[in-house]
Amino acid sequence: MTDNIKLTSSQFDMIHDGKLYNVRGNFISINKNGFIYISKGGGLKRWYWMLDRIKPKDRPLIKLIDDSYTLIISRFRFIIHSKKHYEFIKKYIDKYTN
Repeated sequence: MTDNIKLTSSQFDMIHDGKLYNVRGNFISINKNGFIYISKGGGLKRWYWMLDRIKPKDRPLIKLIDDSYTLIISRFRFIIHSKKHYEFIKKYIDKYTN
């Protein structure tokens, strides 16, 4: 098993501030130590968090919705297309959820 998972735009739908962004080049990468990296628009805009270095009260909102394979991070909503990928993400990020 790897220490991180990287999903590309064909493996999820990204909704940011209520707008769907299905742009080639979008990706999200999450590792088991709580590092989250989001790239929107092929690297034109990037966000990242190192959750293990942020106090729990200062972390962004993080939720997992099992019924729809949805991950919510701050103002981002990711609808994961594969249950397998969702389970990997859940395993890495569950301890940081609010």
